[in-house]
Amino acid sequence: MANAVEINTAKVNIITKSKLELVRNKLTQALEGVDIEGLNIEIGSCRYSDHSATLKLELSTLSDSGEIFTKERTSLNEVSEMIGIKYGDEFISSGESYKVTGYKPRSRKYPIVAMNQQTQIEYVFTLSDVQKNIKNYQSKK
Repeated sequence: MANAVEINTAKVNIITKSKLELVRNKLTQALEGVDIEGLNIEIGSCRYSDHSATLKLELSTLSDSGEIFTKERTSLNEVSEMIGIKYGDEFISSGESYKVTGYKPRSRKYPIVAMNQQTQIEYVFTLSDVQKNIKNYQSKK
């Protein structure tokens, strides 16, 4: 098997955070070799106790340009007309440039997800702040 990943077979008595991080990294490495056209595969959230763990496997479709359709992006597409914000809208907050990437419908306080253009890290924002900052950004263009 070309994508074999070695895992230490020593007996594990208790699942610890560090052991789980090791397993997660090994699984992520193994998934890098899995190529299913049109799908992005990632290890998601994890829950664990001393003797068991559950890791979420997240599958997302890809756009024609190769961008990932996340759950947040799909939610944003559903509400974009209602809230006046669409995927890719740009704004400046605290002197940093951001691009809107998603919407979290269950988050009342910070439902907008946006990526910092310099660091490529996603942050969450209030709806009103993003709406205001997008208007300011567009008026300065």
